[in-house]
Amino acid sequence: MTRLLLALGLATVVLGPSGPAIGQGTCDGTWKGDAGGYNVKVQVAGAKGKLYLLCAAQGEDWNFDIAVGPDCGLSGWISSSAPVFERTQVNGRLPSFVIPSSKICRGGTGTLSK
Repeated sequence: MTRLLLALGLATVVLGPSGPAIGQGTCDGTWKGDAGGYNVKVQVAGAKGKLYLLCAAQGEDWNFDIAVGPDCGLSGWISSSAPVFERTQVNGRLPSFVIPSSKICRGGTGTLSK
């Protein structure tokens, strides 16, 4: 019985998420960086975030409200009245951020810093 419990414990460690666990509140603050052709800024306060995107090549900028998970996860759909973002999904887990290409700006993955 002792060996079985030890084996289950090891399996949990092996199958658990990689990296340190991040709790709500650790995400709070302003995160900045680049992802593809975008300059990205995310302001986080609890479960709410404000996403600012600037397409460096075009000088166009946008901002969006976005939800932030307890593990600093970002996932949401953004759209704008201009046909630049026709329902585009952004996601990541801070400090990582992913945005696909739009009609005017190249997408990519970036690492943001506080």
